[in-house]
Amino acid sequence: CPPAMKAEERRAVGSSASPSVLAVVVDCSPVEWAARPADELPHLLEQLMMLCSAYWSLASSNRLLVVGAHPAAARLLWPERRELAAEVAPPHRLRAALARGVRGLVALDPLSDAAAPALAAALSLAICRLERVRREEPLAQPRVLLLSASAECPSASLRLTNAAFAAKKLEVAIDTVLLAPTADSISLQQLAHLSGGVYHRAEGSSKEGLGCFLLFSARASSHTHAHLTEAPAPHGHLVLHPASRQPLRSLRLSRTFANPSTRPPVDNSN
Repeated sequence: CPPAMKAEERRAVGSSASPSVLAVVVDCSPVEWAARPADELPHLLEQLMMLCSAYWSLASSNRLLVVGAHPAAARLLWPERRELAAEVAPPHRLRAALARGVRGLVALDPLSDAAAPALAAALSLAICRLERVRREEPLAQPRVLLLSASAECPSASLRLTNAAFAAKKLEVAIDTVLLAPTADSISLQQLAHLSGGVYHRAEGSSKEGLGCFLLFSARASSHTHAHLTEAPAPHGHLVLHPASRQPLRSLRLSRTFANPSTRPPVDNSN
């Protein structure tokens, strides 16, 4: 494998030549999904399919992998073959694989009613595969999207923190989405903060608009993602911009990126 490139070298090449690799971690806790309306899990899968289709439409070189987190194990749901991350595939294949994998994990024995999903193990699996992809393709821009349906679990916070520091060291941003009607998750907020990602809690009307958040934030390339700001969700809880860590008021491009006079010069010599 070619030697790993330094962060400065990867950024200097530019985003146009950098394929994006997205790893999605889905909470497949049987206890949590059994306590919710029957149509909520299919709705989440539809939102996820919309994201994946839009993500692949950005560039044919974009690659995707999906990991399911169950209290007993973390399982790779996509790709189905031995490749590290899959390029563009027929939507019906992805839909069938996700539905079969997620429902298969949800149907497994949760070990106990208090067992938390193995989010840290799933994150570790995703980050390891992303790093292997980057060793093969040094210009690849890896990112992680974590969709959690479980409430705060203090016993898992240390493992999530370790995963956050590992992601930060490898320059892998983790966006976290909490699909719970309860209070915010400190662990998921810290996970996003330490890795340079964005935290979002979807509830009520915000849950119906989850697809918009995924399209505007999670689908964006690593280069664009750094210039996006995130709107506060209902009931006044705020999310933080990955760079400034300050509360934000609307979803928009940051001033530096939006103002033509402050954009970096474009080389048109070619």
